[in-house]
Amino acid sequence: MGRVKGILFLLWWCAFAWPQSFNFNAGVAYGVQDNPVATATADFNADGKLDLAVANAASSSVAIFLGKGDGTFTAGSTVAVPGGCVADNVTAADFTGDGKIDLLVVCGFQTSVWVLPGMGMGQFGTPIATNTGITAVEGYIDINFSTVAVADFNRDGKLDFTTVTTSSSTYGTNFTLDVFLGNGDGAFHQGAQIDLGETSLANAVVSADFDGDGIPDLAVGLVAAKGSTNSTVIVLRGAGGGAFQQAGQFETQGLVQLGNMIVADVNRDGKPDLVIASATGVTVNNLQANITTYLGNGDFTFRQSASEFESNGIGELVAGNFRGTGTIDLLEELITLSSSDLAVSSIRMTMRAGNGDGTFQSPSPISLPAGLSPWWFAMAVGDWNGDGLLDLAFPASPSSASFDSSNFTTGKLAFSEIVATYDEMPPGDLVVMLNGLTPPLAPSMLPTITSVVNGASFQPGIQSGSWVTIQGTNLANTNPGRTWRADEIVNGNLPTALDGVSVTIDGKPAFVEYISPGQINVQAPADSATGPVNVVVTNNGQVSSAVPAQLQTYAPAFFVYGGNSVVASHYPDYALIGNPAAVAGTVAAKPGDVLILWATGLGPTSPATPAGVTVSGTAADATSPSTTVGGVQVPILGAVLTPGDAGLYQVAIQLPASIPSGSLAIQVSVAGVLSPAGVVLFVAGQ
Repeated sequence: MGRVKGILFLLWWCAFAWPQSFNFNAGVAYGVQDNPVATATADFNADGKLDLAVANAASSSVAIFLGKGDGTFTAGSTVAVPGGCVADNVTAADFTGDGKIDLLVVCGFQTSVWVLPGMGMGQFGTPIATNTGITAVEGYIDINFSTVAVADFNRDGKLDFTTVTTSSSTYGTNFTLDVFLGNGDGAFHQGAQIDLGETSLANAVVSADFDGDGIPDLAVGLVAAKGSTNSTVIVLRGAGGGAFQQAGQFETQGLVQLGNMIVADVNRDGKPDLVIASATGVTVNNLQANITTYLGNGDFTFRQSASEFESNGIGELVAGNFRGTGTIDLLEELITLSSSDLAVSSIRMTMRAGNGDGTFQSPSPISLPAGLSPWWFAMAVGDWNGDGLLDLAFPASPSSASFDSSNFTTGKLAFSEIVATYDEMPPGDLVVMLNGLTPPLAPSMLPTITSVVNGASFQPGIQSGSWVTIQGTNLANTNPGRTWRADEIVNGNLPTALDGVSVTIDGKPAFVEYISPGQINVQAPADSATGPVNVVVTNNGQVSSAVPAQLQTYAPAFFVYGGNSVVASHYPDYALIGNPAAVAGTVAAKPGDVLILWATGLGPTSPATPAGVTVSGTAADATSPSTTVGGVQVPILGAVLTPGDAGLYQVAIQLPASIPSGSLAIQVSVAGVLSPAGVVLFVAGQ
């Protein structure tokens, strides 16, 4: 598919300054149970509004808050997690494969994990247990462990997760990074165990596709043995089947100890980068904290970019487009330690505006509610009020309460001591703070649609489930443009938004494959209507005027390259067909050849294939198409949707012996509807 990269947004960016200050409204507190320490956000009741879940470690429960869409929440159910679970980590995703959001709860310093199966109405069913037999080291001791990463590591369509574990009952020995593979029913089984060595602890794990092969990879931050001044980050290549191979490593500036490691595309090149909070010094008096950006090269290697120093320990980092500029900003949680070196005495938050090149500006303070102390590793962000800007939520305890780890015994600390300390914490609150900024978007910068055309022919006429190209200005803030990532396709379901950009066709959400300021490519949603329908683009809360497009039962079109050459592959070597004298690397078609043509808009399939999901298996065309080349009817050997893709047909033909030579007109017809004229196939004589 042709892709246009607009320059209008880039010119405007240079001339228009976005605000660098930040403003969050006063926090609203919602009461929860004892020691809230983790949050997750998703749409639990399928009403199109984000909800929140809060894990209460000391109460062994998860509290649900249902979003109203205006930034306020209604208290929902509180779900008990069995077995005295120290609910230290909660992740929202579909772990049971029924299309409803579930909650994965990892019990810190214990041997069980639980999935709370979503019922789709904001309620959750009977918890599903997995007894790992080994202790999950997840949560805060004297360093923070944030090692739960969720992805489909073995590519079986079922979500898996990682966590650091130990077979010991005490803290300090026998650590491994474990992969637990999903069964698809909410339970898990043991996958790969990655030995990290006796002298290192993994306390930060993130997942992304670092080499662009569509398989999730891992980056692991290792805290070295006492006496070391630096940590090591190892990068593990996903080898398929849930296995991993080390593909790279680098040292950090200081220990990844008081903070964490996050993954984001901070320089907007389409490759995942790492932002790492680390510290040098081991006492309050000589603590030096810093935030360092490592830019990904797309091949498991990273190059160091900006490094920013802080006078306090860095408790947590969150990356997000908080200003609505299309660039990544950093939300920082900064902690001050007491003289014990272990207890946290105060917490504050700041925000650094991103420059879009991997560097960040000086921090701006964020005012926190009086009398409440945030738990220092549990921030969540989302657009709670639908204004296109990210808001903030976090669990908090009374400021008079203190998680005092200084009373841990020395030597081999028993995990039971850690659990007991969690259990001492009192009830707390969920605090929600709405983003107070208004994006300074001038009226002329609103998204504007200039055309809606078939994604193959670039001519009018679109079909339900076919590829559609939308052209215009200010359609997205992402520049250069990008396609969807593999991790944005969850269980075969295609995304309906990328970087805050969404599209509706006839009021129904389309499935967004590519965005840029000047062009968007989408798969049209399922729709039985025909005739004029409205197309609307929303770019981070800014809505375009509706533009009509002609929705048809059939809208056949071949994909083309070089202006008018049909995209055709020679079978079985899949060489691109073309005029070798004009296009290097192509081969000419010859009489008798079997060719694969690539098309969209060939109508419904049998069995029916819904829009918005990747194709598994093959689905034959319900209305058999016919094809002519140079005015000659050619046999069609088959027309099927491409497995692993969406809305993309493969049409196999065999050129007859009598086919003439030259650049021949080629068209496909379905139920009497012809594809646009002007497309050619180059055929050479025998």
